[in-house]
Amino acid sequence: MKTNYPNSPKKETITIYFGERHFDTLNEFDTLKRRLRRSRTGTIDFLLNYYKQTEKRRVEPVIL
Repeated sequence: MKTNYPNSPKKETITIYFGERHFDTLNEFDTLKRRLRRSRTGTIDFLLNYYKQTEKRRVEPVIL
């Protein structure tokens, strides 16, 4: 019997498959995850924020 919980928040989940071609990338990602002491989703969030900040610095002029 399936029970519905209408008040529970909806969470999206994904599965990241690196495959055999990107096995080195998976190892580097897991190493970064351990160094940052974050979860995989926390590491992805960190990388996205880092990318946004570096792009913002690259595009905006430096005012001295």
